Amino acid sequence: MTTEIAVLNRLGIALAADSAVTISGAGTTKVFNSADKLFELSCLYPVAVMLNGNMDCFGVPWDIIIKDFRDERGSIKNKPILEWAKEFIDFVEKRNDLSSSRRYVELIASNELKSLSERVFSFFTSKYNSKKSFDLMIGEASEQAIIDRLAELGDMQVSENLKDITDEEILSENKSIIDEVLETQTTFLLNNNVSKDKFYSLICAALRAIIPNDLSTGLIIAGYGNSDSYPSVATIDVDGLVNGHLKYSSVVDKAKINRPELGYAVSFAQTDVIERLLSGVDPRFIKKTSGFLANSASTLAPLIVDSYMPNGGKMKKKKEIEKIQQFLNTIEETYSSSTASEFKDEFREEFERMIALMPKLELIELAEALISITAIERKATSDEGTVGGPIDVAFITKHEGFVWIKRKHYFQANLNPRYFWRKYRRTDIEGVMS
Repeated sequence: MTTEIAVLNRLGIALAADSAVTISGAGTTKVFNSADKLFELSCLYPVAVMLNGNMDCFGVPWDIIIKDFRDERGSIKNKPILEWAKEFIDFVEKRNDLSSSRRYVELIASNELKSLSERVFSFFTSKYNSKKSFDLMIGEASEQAIIDRLAELGDMQVSENLKDITDEEILSENKSIIDEVLETQTTFLLNNNVSKDKFYSLICAALRAIIPNDLSTGLIIAGYGNSDSYPSVATIDVDGLVNGHLKYSSVVDKAKINRPELGYAVSFAQTDVIERLLSGVDPRFIKKTSGFLANSASTLAPLIVDSYMPNGGKMKKKKEIEKIQQFLNTIEETYSSSTASEFKDEFREEFERMIALMPKLELIELAEALISITAIERKATSDEGTVGGPIDVAFITKHEGFVWIKRKHYFQANLNPRYFWRKYRRTDIEGVMS
């Protein structure tokens, strides 16, 4: 995992990213603190890209893809930030060196079937009927679990380039892979009067929907478009590979200076610590408080009624309890839907007004500090150290373009004069890295 941030006002945008990357395999998990996550997207124009999540795009390191794009398309023409994001993802999809989608299909099928088994067990235990056979009950539970999950998937975003791909087309390339997963994970379900076609429909729907997973990568495109006076940030999530099509979300306009009196700090990946600072309250606190208010409705209402109606009739007491519970539930709903969010918005706007006034150096220091605070918090908890390592920091302005402020190096400049000759046709540049 990782944490990244963009801090922007009318003067420019500071980008910062930690270096931790988590590698899983062979039953073990390792955290390395040397990953590159912040890159120039163009050598000529003021545009950058940060990435989080998976450091590979189906067999090809994002590092290579980004630099290939920079060499081939990065200097052709400046364009709006949203267009930079769309052109970059189009470049990725047209590569012919992405590996097979087998691993992705296996992962999604396995995740869906594991979740389905859990739903079936929960439904079975809550609706158990001793008069029905076990097989019949499991069959009914499976049917209902599939219906519920299909409804959820129907509400999820579908990648634009997968909307027209039918179940038949997906199965023509992936049926054998799905069958292998079905046989190993759902044998007891398949033996209980549930058509295999329903499992196929479920997995095909999941393969079309945008669902974060271990192979997902978040891309943040930031900087200045061709006609921009102020910086902006766009995001796009690469979710998978299906039938040779890269699966990705819609491009989202994440931050833009629309009000000159405000600046913005936008965090990505592990955002909880930064959001706590920017919003003035931990989201977990709001959730716990909301839960407390909700529970109070059921526990306090009977006590209140008993205290002022000790001799009241049972039905009359019941009606009064329902009224009080409804009143308390309204308080909880108001707190959850408006009061808590209003508090967060007010606190955040105060923060954003201060960001708007910050000079460039303060923007840079704030971006780096927010990453550092997250890394320290992770070290002080049971976290595996998923945020850490050197912090890479860059700053982008409209006219100076992309400038490195801090950057880790894997080689020393003074030991590699030939590199600088190849790259810049000179050997007197120290500390400059590609």
